[in-house]
Amino acid sequence: MDRPQKVALKNEEAAKIAQALANPVRLKLLGALNQREMHVDELAARLGLPRGNTSAQLRGLHRAGLVAARRDGRRVFYRLSDPAVAAMRAEVYGGF
Repeated sequence: MDRPQKVALKNEEAAKIAQALANPVRLKLLGALNQREMHVDELAARLGLPRGNTSAQLRGLHRAGLVAARRDGRRVFYRLSDPAVAAMRAEVYGGF
């Protein structure tokens, strides 16, 4: 892969992350997950959101690589994929 292709790929990855961070519900989810791993129902109750909406937003964060998921029976637990995600969220908030 040559340099322009690598740059284009990095730009696509950065755009995917920026799109995920541009949603206030997703930022709230990242804030909650910064404290500890939680399952969908717990996150929905904690943030006062419908379960379906919470699950859909978590899938978007997962696709962007910002959260990791693990299944335990019928429950799916989410956590931040990397400590850098918390720092990135803090930077978003720090700019305001």
